[in-house]
Amino acid sequence: MHEDDAAYAFGFPQGILGGTAGSYLGRMRLKLGGFLSGSAPVLAWTETSRYPNELDSIAGISGGPVIDEKGNVVGVIVAASVRRGRDYTVAPEIVRGMAKQLEGREPFDPVPVRSLVTRPVSLEASANAMSKTNRIVETYCIPL
Repeated sequence: MHEDDAAYAFGFPQGILGGTAGSYLGRMRLKLGGFLSGSAPVLAWTETSRYPNELDSIAGISGGPVIDEKGNVVGVIVAASVRRGRDYTVAPEIVRGMAKQLEGREPFDPVPVRSLVTRPVSLEASANAMSKTNRIVETYCIPL
């Protein structure tokens, strides 16, 4: 990633389909809880726009994918700072590690996310396309 590279996050903030467009700021370490507890490398993004526009907060978008302008998954949202307008995604090496753990398992659907991203990239159209094909789904966390 390079400074100012664009990316798009999708999920269900406040229980409704939504997304943000962001610009890459850089790498940092963030103290995380839950499955990724401890200090972990993350990528920081500044929010440049959101869908729908009237969405007050992106709370609830954690766990959603972040894609680049080509439709490649470049991260998963793990935290946000609403006051600062920042999103934080797991670093690429963590995503690669998760993919390696899943190697050999039957994929849910072989169609890549990039085939669903609309050109030019539209938050609304891309979010709707990924939702309709179950690329992003509303989930509920249940403590173990």
